[in-house]
Amino acid sequence: MDVAFQDAVAAGDGFLKRAVGERFQFSGPEVNNENYFGVGAGIGMRKKDSALQGKINRAIDSMLADSTYSERDSKYFNVDMYDK
Repeated sequence: MDVAFQDAVAAGDGFLKRAVGERFQFSGPEVNNENYFGVGAGIGMRKKDSALQGKINRAIDSMLADSTYSERDSKYFNVDMYDK
């Protein structure tokens, strides 16, 4: 393989951190134009499920408040998943 263009999390965790990807690395500038990719990460849910949205938002707020979020983020991802 000469080049691949893909999501940083998928490339990092799904390929580069595995034995098959040990001879590869990220190269070139990060591509993150908000016009094409948006900002941050997303969670998919039904539009009408406001109760679920509220639960998820409260859980994220709680994790941000007690540093659980940053601990998990740095443990499991090679990029910051929360856009401040």
